[in-house]
Amino acid sequence: MEIVILLIGTYGTGDAQGIYLCEFNTVTGELSAPAQAAVIPTPGFLAISSTGKHVFAAGRGEPDSPGAAGRVVALRWDEDARKLDLLNDLPTQGQGPCHVSLTPDNQLALVASYGSGSVEAFKVSEAGILGQRSAFIQHAGKGANPDRQEGPHAHSFTPSPDGRFALAADLGLDKLFVYAVNQETGALTPHDPPFAEVAPGSGPRHIAWLTSGPKKNTIAYLMNEMSGTVTVFSWDEQAGRLEEVQTVSSMPPGYEGHKQSAEIRVHPNGKFVYASNRGDDSIAAFEIDQTSGKLEQIEVVSCGVEWPRNFEIDPSGNFLLTAGKNSNDIAVLKIDQESGELTLTEHRIDVPAPTCLRFMPQ
Repeated sequence: MEIVILLIGTYGTGDAQGIYLCEFNTVTGELSAPAQAAVIPTPGFLAISSTGKHVFAAGRGEPDSPGAAGRVVALRWDEDARKLDLLNDLPTQGQGPCHVSLTPDNQLALVASYGSGSVEAFKVSEAGILGQRSAFIQHAGKGANPDRQEGPHAHSFTPSPDGRFALAADLGLDKLFVYAVNQETGALTPHDPPFAEVAPGSGPRHIAWLTSGPKKNTIAYLMNEMSGTVTVFSWDEQAGRLEEVQTVSSMPPGYEGHKQSAEIRVHPNGKFVYASNRGDDSIAAFEIDQTSGKLEQIEVVSCGVEWPRNFEIDPSGNFLLTAGKNSNDIAVLKIDQESGELTLTEHRIDVPAPTCLRFMPQ
């Protein structure tokens, strides 16, 4: 479809808080004026069911307080009214929830909490209602950086492509944990081996799977926030085992400034990976070697916003949209689907503290 719906999670406050939506034109790159779709506090990260009927949000009471208590919220998409209706919300056991995802069968919501360094899972009914907490796991330990790795900081919790495993990136421990998922009960069990490690001080944040091409479902790309790098892992989907293949910089050549990378995405055509850097407000583009899954940097370009905490690629693969948390706006970059190169367009909209972008399934 030419016109698609974009949902926007935010850290907006007061009358501006909640989830916003707008229409996006996948041919021209134009965005409509945003409107509030649901008024709920700090929906910092969103997950949408594969059916497009249900939306889940993770948020904490205070946007800038990682240790604050938080909640996970379930909503139903009302297509006629163009809004989200609240189904239910539950408190998280962990503090500072920052990430939520759904297993491929839409029956389990996975939540990571940065403040407490923990992960948990909630059963989800066919009607999209959050049920009982089916698992809670507290990480323990510390990393090499005393300022940011004084303890565990789980930053994302993402299912494997087949849903048999869930991977938790812990920024505080420099580990990518692997948990076996009981798809009947929602229980989580540490796998053997229980984790893969990255270089000390890397600060793992988010992962993205390669889901097309010859290496489909066998490569995971890990964004390391503190080192400004991407680690490439091979994934044995039967054994549930990770093996490091490569680590590459997401920063411009020779860059020596502040590093605080954020999001990572694989292009729908399976040829490119993109990563956002908040240190210099940029997007790095990489070409994927179709034989090995390894990356080669193509370019690093200005993303057009300040503090790109999140970004998304539209379903057509024509455009990349960046969320500027500190500049309160969303910018649009054109993707050359042959070269992977990015060009900043004139299209943008103002949104209060956008932190997560998600397109509704078609």
